[in-house]
Amino acid sequence: MRVPVLNPDKSPAMPTTPSRARRWLKEGKAKVVYNDLNIFCVQLIQQPSGRETQQVVIGLDPGKLYTGVATVSARSTLFMAHLILPFQTVKDRMDTRRMMRHSRRYRKCRRRPARFDSALCRSFSGTHVTWSRLF
Repeated sequence: MRVPVLNPDKSPAMPTTPSRARRWLKEGKAKVVYNDLNIFCVQLIQQPSGRETQQVVIGLDPGKLYTGVATVSARSTLFMAHLILPFQTVKDRMDTRRMMRHSRRYRKCRRRPARFDSALCRSFSGTHVTWSRLF
């Protein structure tokens, strides 16, 4: 795992190893900063010797219950995260919603009683056969 680094003007630099970040903090070359997501970062106090960056790729592994996220450069893995998705919670809420909608629709309205001979009418095909059978 790597530690994110910010330049003195707060522009992002390439992440560094935790041991180098500890050494910079101990020597007074950097200070501790937390970003908007409350992730630990170090901000350099003096100008860096170079501002070269590497190509960085983000990988996503979507799933039903979990999603994996990784940020990888050519040399190392910079960031990994394992997101737990609210699948079961959403499913339970949708079931509750369906049940409430059903009860709301059938609460105030009296339905006509079911016909006792509806199965008999459906068993024959054609109007002539149905009427002749019933009478």
